[in-house]
Amino acid sequence: RMERDLKDVDVRVEESIDLVNWEATTVNIGPTLDNEDGTSEYRYRASQPIDSGSRFIRIHVETTP
Repeated sequence: RMERDLKDVDVRVEESIDLVNWEATTVNIGPTLDNEDGTSEYRYRASQPIDSGSRFIRIHVETTP
């Protein structure tokens, strides 16, 4: 869940198999859901099936100048 129309913020979804090396991923499933309270909900999944080993997903958020 994230506030809509955030300014000066960069949000990326990243995935890793070892919690050390992270890569950006864009595997978004389903439409963005409007929560009607000023926030939206996004759903992501790993780019590879779970049976191919461990997968971790994180949200990377940083302010932009």
